[in-house]
Amino acid sequence: GFVEHRCKQVPGLRFWERAPTQTGATEQTEPPLVVLHGYGRGLASPLLTHLLPRLYHRSLIVVDCPWLTLTRVPVSGNVTQTPNISELVQAVVSYVKVFVAEDLECVEFDLLAHSFGTAVASALVRDVAIGAPAEKAAPQPRLRRVILMDPMCFMPGITKQAQLLRRS
Repeated sequence: GFVEHRCKQVPGLRFWERAPTQTGATEQTEPPLVVLHGYGRGLASPLLTHLLPRLYHRSLIVVDCPWLTLTRVPVSGNVTQTPNISELVQAVVSYVKVFVAEDLECVEFDLLAHSFGTAVASALVRDVAIGAPAEKAAPQPRLRRVILMDPMCFMPGITKQAQLLRRS
């Protein structure tokens, strides 16, 4: 099963981590897959409920952004205080670095993003590629592969809250 890790940097952000559940002698273990869900049903989307169980042979890190999930019953919270993309990227990169530090054989990771998650993914790709010069001595996670599903584009001049609510 998945283990929940709450993010200290971004209130409400959670990382759900799962180790490989089954590997065979002929199966190659893949690097961890970081999953960024989109706006709407979040982790309950059919995409994730059908795809994630089939990825039993690799570690998964699912980034859960509950403020992106639509509910029929209003939830408490202030949508004007949602984190921006830069804050999400910093939190994800920090978490992946901790994951890499715990398993030095695992310095690569793959990234799967859907809808709003693709906006975060594009910023994350840029930040991981640039890296921080002061941290070069420590193991740095390397992004091996990126999959963008139903990519989302943002229109300039629209507020963050409007971008989260607008569908084109």
